[in-house]
Formats: sequence, structure tokens, C-alpha cells
Amino acid sequence: MKSGLILLTCLIFFIPPAFADNVDFYIMKISPEEVAPGETTTLTITIANLGIDYAAYVHAVLDPESTSPLSVLGAKKIYVTKYAAEGQPTKYFGVILQNERFTVRYRVHVDKDTAFGTYTVPLKLVWRDEYNNVQSETLEFGLKVAGDPEIVISGVNKTPARIYPDTEFTLVIAFENIGTAKAENVKVELSLPQGITGERVAFLGTLERNRQAAAAFSLKAEKEAEAGARKIGVKLSYTTEEKAREEFDKEVEIFIYEKEPAKLEVAGLDTSPAKLTPGKAFTLSIQLENIGKQDAKAVKVELSLPETFSGARTSYLGTIKQDDTSTAIFDLEVLPLAEPKSYSLPVKIYYLDEKGRLHEEEREIALTVTRPEKRMPLKLLAGIGILLIAGIVWWRRRKSAQL
Repeated sequence: MKSGLILLTCLIFFIPPAFADNVDFYIMKISPEEVAPGETTTLTITIANLGIDYAAYVHAVLDPESTSPLSVLGAKKIYVTKYAAEGQPTKYFGVILQNERFTVRYRVHVDKDTAFGTYTVPLKLVWRDEYNNVQSETLEFGLKVAGDPEIVISGVNKTPARIYPDTEFTLVIAFENIGTAKAENVKVELSLPQGITGERVAFLGTLERNRQAAAAFSLKAEKEAEAGARKIGVKLSYTTEEKAREEFDKEVEIFIYEKEPAKLEVAGLDTSPAKLTPGKAFTLSIQLENIGKQDAKAVKVELSLPETFSGARTSYLGTIKQDDTSTAIFDLEVLPLAEPKSYSLPVKIYYLDEKGRLHEEEREIALTVTRPEKRMPLKLLAGIGILLIAGIVWWRRRKSAQL
């Protein structure tokens, strides 16, 4: 009986403790601790064996059931070796001793539609204990998914494309959220330079990740606006998903072109009567058309008359608007000794532009003087008529006598 108890005691002593918890793994550090939706990064996990024994043939499997928002790019199973820092080995080269630390690295991608929050990610460790029994343990760590909006100006457009003083135009600024979170309550404010007036504020609402939105402003370059490049300040403010208020300042540039002056061309020429002869008076009409880019004010037309013409040399037309016409009228006379031919008359046109500056343009017109028509005297015409009648009567009488 006594020998049986001793044998039983020895058997119990030599039975391998298959379920003894002599290895105890803990996650000591993860990096990074925060990731963003759509991000691809290297996840580094440092683990320590705080048990009383060693672990052999250790391998780690990240998120074996795919329950987290992480997608592992490459093998999920990594064997732990002394050279684990150099890659992802697939063969065993050593053991994890008591109080020893090791690191595993995974290349992971976060789903772009992942909602913000902290997620529990499982890491399964599998090893063999000192008795060559397979052991496993699932560790968990928290991973925060968060992000920040990043809004940039993606385009600037103007209608019309060329802006002149005293011109209304529409400025459209496009924004794109290239960040990792949506921006809410997006507000755009303009700081307009001197000479530019109009709308200053626009609201875009919520700008999701990888989306664009545009703000349109109705503006005007005032008449006194100086030509050249102009900087418009753009202040963008928004609220993050964590309810923080953010803002940034940018600038866009527009160019104001010097407004082209008025341009007066001779669009028509007329005389009354149409045929000019020496010693006769006539009315000259010169039609002017403004084909320039602004109104011509206080228009005055001056003729330089040759010696064979006399009469009024100046005509005042007032304002000729852009794309409009007006007629300068001159009462003139062709002197009796004028030689029949074509005469060139220089024309000077004076006007003020919209800023009050004086302009002068020179044109030239041509007038043709012809000889007067020669007419027979009435007495001579009457005599010729009488002779014709007498001849006809004589011819008829002679013909009757012959019969």
C-alpha cells in the first residue's frame, strides 16, 4: 500500500503540465496609435514575454477573423525570430525567453469608409512550450481611427475672362477636400481690394473627403479701378468631425485690363446735292461710328478745307456710345474758280474718354468737283425747232406736187 502511494506521487510529479501557463505575453507598444481612413501604413507591435518560461516557434497572426477595419497587405502570419526586424521571416531561428521583447510589423491599409472611433484589433500568438505542446493566446489592442480635413483651392474661374474697369464679373473658386475627414459648416469669406466691390460671403455646407465644391461671387471692377494684378484674400473656416473650429487664409489673383479707348471711324459720307460743281453750296454729312471699348465724350470734328472750299469747319457731336453712330454736318460751298477734280480733306476728331483724358484721331475724306452741264440757249433751241418744222412742210408739198 505504501509503495503504491509512492508510485502515484512520482507519476504525478513527472506528468508534463500541458496546461501550465508558464508563458505570458503582453503588448507593450503599438505604432502608430492613430490612423486615418484610406491610409496605408506600417503597423509596428512590440510584445514582451512576462511569464516564467520561454516560448518556441512563435508566430503572430494579425486580425485572423478580419473583424477590424484593417486590411493586411501581405502575409497575416509572421514567424518571430531574432531577425524579425529585418523582414517577415517564415522559419524559426530561436525562442522568446522570459522578459524578452520582440517586434512584428505589418503593412496595413485602413478602409476609406471607416467611421471615426477606437477599434479593438486582435493579435493571435501561437507557440510551443517547453514540453513541445502548442499554445496560443489572443491579445487585443486599441487603434484609433481619426482624421483631419485638408481643403485646398483647386481652381479659379472668371466670367468674362477679361475684366475691365466698370465691369461686372463672376468669380468662381473651387475647393477640394484632400484630407482624411469631412469638413462641416464650410464658410468662405473674401477680402476685396480697393476698386473691387460685391459679394463677400458664401456657404458650402459639408465638404466630404475627396469631394469638390465651388463658391460663386458676383463682383464688379469699379470705374476708378486701376489696371493690373489684384490680390483677393480668401478665408475658409469649417468645423471638424470632432467639433473643432478650423480656418485658413489663402489668396487668389485676378487681372484688371486697361480699358481700350474709344475708336471713331468714318462709317458713311454724303453730300447734298450729290454732284458738286463750282460756285454751288452743299451740305456735307460725315457719319462716325464708335467701334472702341468705351464711350467717347465731347466729340468734336474739324475739317481742313482746301482753298477751293469755304464754310463751317467744326461740328460738335456730344457723346458717342460704344457701338453707336452720330453724324457731323457741315454747310460748305465750292468756289466758282474751283478746278474739277477730287479733293482730299483731312478730318481731325477730338474726344474725352471715360476718365476725362483727351484723345485725337485723324481721318481723311475725298470730295469730287465736276464741271457744270452745258445747256443750249432757249432761242437757239426754238430756231432749230422752227427750221425742222419748215423742212418737214416743204418736203410734204414737194412730194404732193410730184404725184
